[in-house]
Amino acid sequence: MKNKLDIVHLKTYINANDALLKKLLTSFATNIPPQLQELKQFATENKHHETAEMAHKLKTPFLYFGLNTVAARLENIEQNVVSLDGAFVLDEVERIILIANDCTEQAHQEIERLS
Repeated sequence: MKNKLDIVHLKTYINANDALLKKLLTSFATNIPPQLQELKQFATENKHHETAEMAHKLKTPFLYFGLNTVAARLENIEQNVVSLDGAFVLDEVERIILIANDCTEQAHQEIERLS
């Protein structure tokens, strides 16, 4: 898996104990997939303002887990959605969704390990 959740980064970044870590992983696994689908829908409908807002909202959870490249892609969408080609934005969102799917699976595995 190329894009791996960095649990050590999260523990260091916010000084998370296992209970908090489990809560954050659960939140990630539960909230990120539907939010990414919403981002995709906004991008599909060329709703630039909503696309930018959702991209902004999604950056933080990826940064918490050390996924800086995903956060950078979201930042690019947020800052440039109006000037970017719509097909490019959708391709980027699809790539992010694939990465998030891997990360969600990792989150579930880590949650199970912590239980």
